[in-house]
Amino acid sequence: MSTRNKIYYLASEVIALKHTLRIVFTLAALASLSGCFFAGWGGKGIPEETAAPQNPEDVLYARVPQILNLEHKLDIASTTFFFGEYDVSEKTARGLLADIADLRLLIPDPDVCDHLDYLESRTQCLLQRMSDQKLQCDSQWSLLATVDSISRSTVVEDEIEVEMNSKTKHWITYFQGSGRRHFAKWLDRSGEFKEVIEPILVEVGVPRDLLYLSIIESGLNLDARSYMRAIGPWQFMAGTAKLFGLRINWWIDERKDIIASTYAAANYMKYLYDLFGSWPLALAAYNSGEHRVAYAMMHQQTNDYWRLRLPMQTSWFVPKFMAALAIGRDPAAFGFSAPPDEPLTFDLIEVNRPTEISTIAVAAGCSVSDIKALNPHFKKWATP
Repeated sequence: MSTRNKIYYLASEVIALKHTLRIVFTLAALASLSGCFFAGWGGKGIPEETAAPQNPEDVLYARVPQILNLEHKLDIASTTFFFGEYDVSEKTARGLLADIADLRLLIPDPDVCDHLDYLESRTQCLLQRMSDQKLQCDSQWSLLATVDSISRSTVVEDEIEVEMNSKTKHWITYFQGSGRRHFAKWLDRSGEFKEVIEPILVEVGVPRDLLYLSIIESGLNLDARSYMRAIGPWQFMAGTAKLFGLRINWWIDERKDIIASTYAAANYMKYLYDLFGSWPLALAAYNSGEHRVAYAMMHQQTNDYWRLRLPMQTSWFVPKFMAALAIGRDPAAFGFSAPPDEPLTFDLIEVNRPTEISTIAVAAGCSVSDIKALNPHFKKWATP
């Protein structure tokens, strides 16, 4: 072994010895500290096994096992209530309250009483929910009975009576003033579509006056679309439209079909009038939904539209219709010209299979734009 190698070897032995001494001193220090650190156990070091703290509830259940039975009864009462077995749930809950009272007298321990108070509070809340549920069910049945009695005692009127109040007069003033340009355009369109819409309204069995519902809804614009995604001259939402038979798919949207959508609107209004027995209420329901109007009637205890508190838009919607109807019946009396007698004319043809609109235009001897203007419900280049 060379001298240089020996030197490196001796140096490594010294370093190893130094590390060994450090390890020995470190272990000795830890041993001395352990006696201080674990002095809580009498300086004997870490105990081999420590007892886990017990859950207070487990201790309470061990002392008073009757509490577990009470909690089981509460679970049964809650479960039967969830599944609609209200009588069973109520009977169980009331029996539970009696058992809680008996146990409180038997064991007047503070911890036990605190837990019994908690169980009693939960049981009382459950009984209150049962009471609210029964009241709601009774109110719904009462409302259905009221609405049914109204619908049985009324018949469809030939004309809708105009209610001339402050809100109706406000709309008339608006149509005569800043809204004149728009309303005059709507009146002109009514002359174009009147001969299409009114016969359908009469056929379904509702007043011709409902023509003015489409006027205030869309201005009789077949392509009208609201910010709420209501579409067409009668401003149908997709769900209601499908409910009344209108097709909405990749190829077609019959909310824009003046004939199909008018049949749907007439049937919807007839349904609403049969339900409420009042055109103002039916119009309000058309605007905001029959459930909202029925809920307002139930809670405010009145079937008079003009006394109901409804959302702002709906409270102004019916007076807007009344104003349009008043002007439409006698345009000259309110400073408007009578709508031109230029009814929309067209022929109906049946197409038995998907056909390109351009082919139909050639066969009809007109332009593609003419076909699309008469059939805005076609969304693509061909019929469904």
